[in-house]
Formats: sequence, structure tokens, C-alpha cells
Amino acid sequence: MAIFKKKKDEGEDAAAAEAPAPKLPPAPSTTELALIGEREKSASAYKRASKAERSYRANKNAGRAREDFKSSKAHFKTALAEFKLGTKALFGAMKTSPALVQEKRAKADGSAETKRAKREEEKRKALAEKLKKAEEKAAAEKAAEEAAA
Repeated sequence: MAIFKKKKDEGEDAAAAEAPAPKLPPAPSTTELALIGEREKSASAYKRASKAERSYRANKNAGRAREDFKSSKAHFKTALAEFKLGTKALFGAMKTSPALVQEKRAKADGSAETKRAKREEEKRKALAEKLKKAEEKAAAEKAAEEAAA
């Protein structure tokens, strides 16, 4: 007997020899293999098409976004320019506002003076009419006295 050899129990060898070999699954048929291959091919084609569609949509939306950004940028530029012009006009109006107030006061004073002059003229006319009526009455009374005497 050799020193390095291990002895196996005879029972283990016999049990291993008697155990059936593990069953392998049956090999798939060529039709099944073709269907599996077709499915995998279709799945990869679908993934590629889906990716291409997402890329197309992203590019299209990015183009729209660029156009919108350019448009809004132009609008903001014009809005800023108009705002500057508006503020310049506002400050100009603020500087000249005392002249506007003076003009309004002058108009108000002028219209008040014309109204006052009209009222005075109407009063003078009314007094002149009263005086005329009083003179006519006095003349009529004087004529009546002379006629009675």
C-alpha cells in the first residue's frame, strides 16, 4: 500500500455508482430556438427604435426651446429699451410738473375771473332794469300827479 493513497469506503463507491445521473433538460427544438431568437431580435429592435424616438423628440423639443428662448430674449431687450424710454419720459414730466400746475392754476383763475365778470355783468343788467322800472314808475306817478292837479 502506498502511503499517499487514500482508501475509499466501498459503500460510498457503490452508492455513487447506483445513483442515477442528473437529468439534463431536453434540447429545445429548432422552431423554439428560432422563436426565441426572433423575440430577442424584436426586443432589441424595439429598444433601438424607442431610443431613436426619444432622441428625436428631445432634439425637436430642444429646437423649440431654443426658438422660444431667442424670442423671449428679444422681447426682454425691447421691453428694457421701452422701460428706459418710459423712465426718461417720466423724469422729464416730473421736472416740468410745476409748469403744468401753474398752467392749471392760471386756467382756473382765468375761468373764475370770467365767471365772476359774467355774474357782475348780470347783476349790473338786473340793477339797470330795476332802475329803469323804478324811473318809469316814478315818471308815471309824476305824470299822474300832474294830470290830477
